Amino acid sequence: MKKNECESSELCLFELKGWNIKDKKSVIGYGIRAFKDPKLVNDFNEEEFDINVENWNIYKLDLRKNEVIFYINGKEIRRITQAPYYKMR
Repeated sequence: MKKNECESSELCLFELKGWNIKDKKSVIGYGIRAFKDPKLVNDFNEEEFDINVENWNIYKLDLRKNEVIFYINGKEIRRITQAPYYKMR
């Protein structure tokens, strides 16, 4: 496999399924999907948060060389100690 063929992964900042929306809570999916990258392992999470997704919320990730930090509304929700470190599309 060529080098760039191994550079296949996904950083998922925010995934919301309609059936996971509740009144003042929602289950949000986020994390890393490794796909073809042999240096990564899947680390995708679905977690319930006390937020109303019908309101304005801020979802952020901080990509560093060896970690990804996920935030919702300025609060760190998870730190994953691996990261794809190549051009993302």
